[in-house]
Amino acid sequence: PINMFDAKLEYNNITRYAIVYGSLFELIMFSMMLTKHFYNIQQKYIILKDEQQILLEEEVQNKTKEIKQHLDEKSILLKEVYHRVKNNFQMLISMLGIESYKMNDMTQKKHFLEIINRLKSVSLVHEFLYNSESLAEISSKDYLLKIIEQTKSVYSHKKIIIDADIQAHLLSMDDAINIGMITNELISNSVKHHQKETCNIHISFKNIEKYTELIIKDDGEGFDENLLKNSTGLGLNLVKEFSQKLTQAEYVFKTKGFTYFKLRFIQ
Repeated sequence: PINMFDAKLEYNNITRYAIVYGSLFELIMFSMMLTKHFYNIQQKYIILKDEQQILLEEEVQNKTKEIKQHLDEKSILLKEVYHRVKNNFQMLISMLGIESYKMNDMTQKKHFLEIINRLKSVSLVHEFLYNSESLAEISSKDYLLKIIEQTKSVYSHKKIIIDADIQAHLLSMDDAINIGMITNELISNSVKHHQKETCNIHISFKNIEKYTELIIKDDGEGFDENLLKNSTGLGLNLVKEFSQKLTQAEYVFKTKGFTYFKLRFIQ
């Protein structure tokens, strides 16, 4: 019998090509199997990635919805706060107004009206914030024009002409209160100390490079600058105090033959 382990294949062209083609076929089959396996893994990865993307998008949508809900709730609460503060100011203003009508002393009555006007300036900020979309900022133009109109109404017995050049940009609540009080005090001072028949006042509020600039000037007689430096009057001291609350504020007063005030600050 022939022992198969002792058998030897004759090495010739047939066996040689058979070995080469056999090895090549085996390599091709192995490569195809490897490619198929890699393709399956890649498909699973793509499916997993898509599923993760969908889950992530759903999570983002849920979180966004949750945050929006919280913001809506806070906006409602903040509006309610502004509304209540405004109403409290209005109640206080009304009570002071009633007391002022009872007064026969014109000096005391005048002081009451000035206090009422100051309270109205602060109350206006909360009124504008209540109606503002951002609930944190108000339009400088709308606000300052309202301050001007309101201050003029206190001195309706005098002829006042105000030329206002006011740019519209947004003011924070704190900046609005400071600017409103300064504007109110300076207009009031101009009118109170004006000796001519008509009081002409120019007001400018605009952005100059990196600064916001407020200019208020009148055509009055002016007053002694020493009085300005050593003033104990509430009005001018309020102007100084509120100016110092603004960021990097610088202001100048000129009072020779007229009154000129220029304030620069960074928002």
